[in-house]
Amino acid sequence: MVANAGLEHLGPVDTLTDEELEEMVRVHLYGPFHLVQAALPVMRSQSAGTLVYVPSPMARLGFAWSTGYCH
Repeated sequence: MVANAGLEHLGPVDTLTDEELEEMVRVHLYGPFHLVQAALPVMRSQSAGTLVYVPSPMARLGFAWSTGYCH
């Protein structure tokens, strides 16, 4: 299973809404969590499997317009 999903709301931090930040947290944190929960039963039944999480390199870069994403 390869987890690689992302969502970014661009703009100054003072224009980022609570809803936009919560949406990014849901996608970046809960997305892989739920994907692993769904994949594990299949991997266990096969007695094999690999989990790979591919983070975004953009999360390591700090730009004024991406403060909610680069935390």
